[in-house]
Amino acid sequence: GASCDLGTAWSLTGSWHRLKPFHTARDLSRSILEGVIFNLAYLVEILRTAPGAPAIVLSGNGFLRPLAAPLFAAVAGVPVSMPSEPGLASLRGAAICAYRAIGSPVPPLKTDLVSPLADFHIPERYAEYKRLRSGEFAVD
Repeated sequence: GASCDLGTAWSLTGSWHRLKPFHTARDLSRSILEGVIFNLAYLVEILRTAPGAPAIVLSGNGFLRPLAAPLFAAVAGVPVSMPSEPGLASLRGAAICAYRAIGSPVPPLKTDLVSPLADFHIPERYAEYKRLRSGEFAVD
């Protein structure tokens, strides 16, 4: 994954924590998305310790999946918004470089506030993710 040592990655295997026979492929897909989003939220928690990070604007095609942005907003701890026209982050970045190169002001980014996912289990699953990430493994 994103945080493994590529020198030893070939010997690593994946697993699901507390996987039961009743879990479906949809459950597994959702758990993968939650793992990616929880990892991002964890990194944002670290960044929030630095001054000047009052809100987050999401960009990139990973947030085009309908559940991704609301899931992140549910655990981010700060307001989360997305561009009104998501998926154009690279194009906007190139345009900003061009505006600055010719000395023109950069037009403001139009964003919409993301409503957090209304799932009361998300905070407890995120807390479990952080506990597992820290190396604290419960014995069932």
